[in-house]
Amino acid sequence: MRREEFKEAASELIHYLLEKKPDDIKLLSYYANILYDDKDYTSSITTYEKIIAMSSGSIDLETYAKYALVLETSGNHESAMEEIKSILDKDPNNIYGITFYSSFLINEGNYEKAINTLNLGLSLFPDATRLLLVKGLTCIKTEQYSEAHEIFKLILNSDDPGITPDTILSYMVNLSISTSLNPKILLIAKFLSDSDPSNADYLALLSRCFFSNNEEDKGISMMKAAIIKMPEKIENRVNLAEMYGLQKKNVLAKKTYEEALQPFPTHRIVLRNLGLIYLNQSDFVDSARVLEKLVYLEPDNTVAWDHLILSLMKTENEEYITKVSKRLLAICKDNEIKGKLLMTQGTYLSGREGKSEEALNLIDQAISFYPTEDYFIAKSMFQTRLEDHAGSMKTLQQMIDTYGEAIIEKKLDFLFQYALTLFYNGEYDEAKVKLDLFMMKDPNFPQAETLNEHIKHSLDNLESHK
Repeated sequence: MRREEFKEAASELIHYLLEKKPDDIKLLSYYANILYDDKDYTSSITTYEKIIAMSSGSIDLETYAKYALVLETSGNHESAMEEIKSILDKDPNNIYGITFYSSFLINEGNYEKAINTLNLGLSLFPDATRLLLVKGLTCIKTEQYSEAHEIFKLILNSDDPGITPDTILSYMVNLSISTSLNPKILLIAKFLSDSDPSNADYLALLSRCFFSNNEEDKGISMMKAAIIKMPEKIENRVNLAEMYGLQKKNVLAKKTYEEALQPFPTHRIVLRNLGLIYLNQSDFVDSARVLEKLVYLEPDNTVAWDHLILSLMKTENEEYITKVSKRLLAICKDNEIKGKLLMTQGTYLSGREGKSEEALNLIDQAISFYPTEDYFIAKSMFQTRLEDHAGSMKTLQQMIDTYGEAIIEKKLDFLFQYALTLFYNGEYDEAKVKLDLFMMKDPNFPQAETLNEHIKHSLDNLESHK
């Protein structure tokens, strides 16, 4: 089983088990780690906080340290430091506390203190490869490249099953490759690649270093070679597609993602990026097809839902829109997204001949799931188009009852629609009052001047018949 497939299977299993045992601390810890790996730091933090609350202070220090790491990665540096310091207060020799504390010091730029902390840790745990990793990173940051070389050699020769070349690469790439040290990191990447020319991970690192140092063609060539050496590693395919994207070679980026999707049909990054490429190229059917797969995997991804709904409606295929919308409503648990999907579908059908009743029904369903000011206004405007002026007034009154009288002056589009509906219902004096208020706030709206003329004409007619 490929690593990505294993991760997907593990994630699905954890979700299934948590449905059975939602308060199992061990399962929640696994889930928090999965969320962290998926870069969903907010949800990971929430899960760790739930674990801490449930444990009543008896939680192990390793979990506290992982919680601190998520805080740090998400940008909550001060909170992360507080957690790590509390760990070291309880156990000054805790390896997780020492490792993460030194990492956080590096992020602060406090390299001297980080080195002192690391040396203390290595005196206690001389074979701790994770401490060596952090020290190697610190040497890169402080331009002690020879020492970094020696440290990486030690790590590569270690027997720690948890340390792989990927671990080294992630430290170097994610934390260093985009800094001003790029040219010198290239030397380290070359050192690693030369030490094992057949290693696809080192080749991919070298590729990214070249690409970041404006040797883009060489970087792309090396990434292709890395893919050939290790076709099962999806990250390299994604990296290659992103390189093409940065070069504005969208056709090649699309082709690379499409090829990646064949062996990895459920890879979320591939689905997300390919769907967006299709959308930007106005290939709405393919965009909807790909993004539908993504929201099945990430039902809480509101951005993916927005892109999917937009793609779906842009297909302008009524039968397809209806069929897919029914499938999506069946899996969607978020009332806001349900409302958005129904509203967009209703708005689309409102422009189709003979579909007025169906469109109005969909808009009503949208309001029932997730009532918003804009949905009420859209319904009223549609009723005006249908010349159902009494219905339009009823909708606006429902909106006033829901949000209060203040809504009349708060939203300009409501205020104009209110004036228009009053006019169509023959309440010319009140329509004039509301329109005058609107024109004070927006004197340059062309339709307002037209409506003003109609109201004046109607009032003059009434006066002449007295």
